[in-house]
Amino acid sequence: TGVLEEDRFFDVDVTYAKAGPEQIVMRLRATNLGPDPSPLHLLPTVWFRNTWSWDPLVEAPRPSLRQVGEEVIAEHAALGRYRITVEAPGAELLWVFTENETDAIPDTAGAADALAYTKDAFHRLLVDGDRDAVNPALRGTKAAVDARWIVPAGATVELRLALVADGTGSPRVLLDGADALIAQRTVEADDFYRDLAWPTMSADERLIQRQSLAGVLWSLQYYAYDVDRWRAGDVVPPAAGHASSRNLDWGHVRVGRVLSMPDSWEYPWFASWDLAFQAVSLDLVDPDRAKEQLLALLDDRLLHPSGQIPGYEWEFSDTNPPLQAWAALRVYRREKTITGAPDRAFLERLLHSLMLNFGWWVNRRDTSGRNLFEGGFLGLDNISILDRSALDASGQVLEQADATGWMALLALGLTEMALELAVDEPVYAELAKHFLGRFVAIGEALANVGGEGLWDPDDRFFFDLLRPPGESPIRVKAFSVVGLIPLFATRVLDPALLEAVPAFAVHLEQLAREHPTFFGECMCFASPDSSGRRLLAIVDEHRLLPILDRLLDEDRFLSAHGVRSVSRRHSRRDLPVDVTVDGVTSRVEYEPGETATRLKGGNSNWRGPVWLPINYLLWQSLRQYGRYYGDALTHAHPAPDGDARDLRGIADDLGRRLISLYLPGPDGLRPALGADPRWRDHPAFRDRLPFYEYFHGESGLGLGASHQTGWTALLANLIDELHRPATRPGTR
Repeated sequence: TGVLEEDRFFDVDVTYAKAGPEQIVMRLRATNLGPDPSPLHLLPTVWFRNTWSWDPLVEAPRPSLRQVGEEVIAEHAALGRYRITVEAPGAELLWVFTENETDAIPDTAGAADALAYTKDAFHRLLVDGDRDAVNPALRGTKAAVDARWIVPAGATVELRLALVADGTGSPRVLLDGADALIAQRTVEADDFYRDLAWPTMSADERLIQRQSLAGVLWSLQYYAYDVDRWRAGDVVPPAAGHASSRNLDWGHVRVGRVLSMPDSWEYPWFASWDLAFQAVSLDLVDPDRAKEQLLALLDDRLLHPSGQIPGYEWEFSDTNPPLQAWAALRVYRREKTITGAPDRAFLERLLHSLMLNFGWWVNRRDTSGRNLFEGGFLGLDNISILDRSALDASGQVLEQADATGWMALLALGLTEMALELAVDEPVYAELAKHFLGRFVAIGEALANVGGEGLWDPDDRFFFDLLRPPGESPIRVKAFSVVGLIPLFATRVLDPALLEAVPAFAVHLEQLAREHPTFFGECMCFASPDSSGRRLLAIVDEHRLLPILDRLLDEDRFLSAHGVRSVSRRHSRRDLPVDVTVDGVTSRVEYEPGETATRLKGGNSNWRGPVWLPINYLLWQSLRQYGRYYGDALTHAHPAPDGDARDLRGIADDLGRRLISLYLPGPDGLRPALGADPRWRDHPAFRDRLPFYEYFHGESGLGLGASHQTGWTALLANLIDELHRPATRPGTR
């Protein structure tokens, strides 16, 4: 657009530092990077969340903000009294006040009764010059200080704000010591992240890790949603159809707590599988908060009585991949390794709730009883050739390789959780045996043991199976990450764990005898490695190797920056996939950048780009295979003509490709940020990393949400694990 030409913009840096639990300083520094003097308004704003206008039953006194001398006093019946002071050398300062009330909407009933002062008042004052927009009585429920300067070219101005709870100190004294406080907290933060990093990490890797984790912390947000109250509307009646517009079966949901958002700016609501990945990253810096996040979705105010975990705010009934057990085990094992004191109570609480969720999946998403799951949406927006959320209404059944693979991962996770608990409480051995049986049954169905499954013996890949009413089933031969997800259900069991729960080990041997085809051809349990470890996996080497032929081919799945979500071979010029049902033909083709379809809103694309969450799970699975096979199993990498490498080495290369999205290339540019040289050369842009939602399948350019998309913080975990030495109790 040219809006940044000649650097005609301000670079604004905001720093927060706390002197105590209820004493906080905010420092804003704004630099005029342009060639000419320029006017500047900075408006740090404070407001009370509106809990009064939409609830006629609330009788508590309305909170208030009012100016008293140089301070603003904030008073709330429950929160108490706070004092706010501002200083801005060289600025003209003016406190302005309004109400945190929604603006009048012309076609809404009751608009004539709108208040004189509403939440857009400061915009109207500055942009429209409307001085009547703000309250001359200098009070309200929303306030801002309008700090005004004429800033010379290249100059920096500064504003400081202090907020303190009444009785905890003086805001003026806090401002006077602001520089020392910020310097102290900066040193502490630097020390914290330096201790988190491994000595072998480069400066750029440390930068990526720190900024991605800072973004996850910043995206923790208070989230309030009472479904029944939302459907009923406020004092002003909602539009017709509002009450039936969404979440009809979720009237029990009443949530008001701090949750990890995918992005507190662009996606300010939780999604259950995003939250699982975000908890794994959050665990690096705040393990207690990570556990709290995983438990939150299983609280009875969110978990459906049927056992379904809510998907995301727009439609709780849309299924997300069931990753809570996987994430919980990641958090549990890391704490166990560091402290030597595993939190079994945390694991036990999750296990009981996830058993309900597993039952919901079996009862509602395996309609044929064949252990092949339909799943529906499953978070992968437009990856399917059909709208998977709408299949129930059409009467078509889509047996999904990804849904079935996710369920295998859930069954394996529940097996591991019960096995961990059985070390101290043998009663859990029975649960471990039960879920192992479910894992085997799902694996048999996927692998076509005893009937038609999702493995195609000709193309040697997992595909969805579409069953139109009254017609023969159609195998949807799209080479996508849907067919890679069965690889995720992979875990090496250490002999010490099997020895600690002998009943489970005996049961494993019994299952191997009862299911000789599956255990002999599809899953590697029967043969321990040289250390006595066993591998539980749906996909053994006979199916893994042909999958790797495609996965590691740079003309198919493998890109310079990770695994593409759809094979490049499905490009328009090559082999797009067409499926015709009821005379209607649908198509999937490789789209490496933004989507060309409107499926699921059209604001993301799973038909070609690189996505961190899927790549991270794939990377982890390859490391598990590599841990078991060692150098006994190798593959050409890249395929088909690269050097033979073991699977651990292949996994490590995949991890480095993913991290390279944000590492400077030979030209000094980071692929995720694009080719604009300002990302390399300009001090306002250099080393300031936005973490994108997904990445172009060819160039690695960041796409989608661009502020701080939670699961892209998995880069921090990749960096940590690639540099981590062999661990033992007392290490990370």
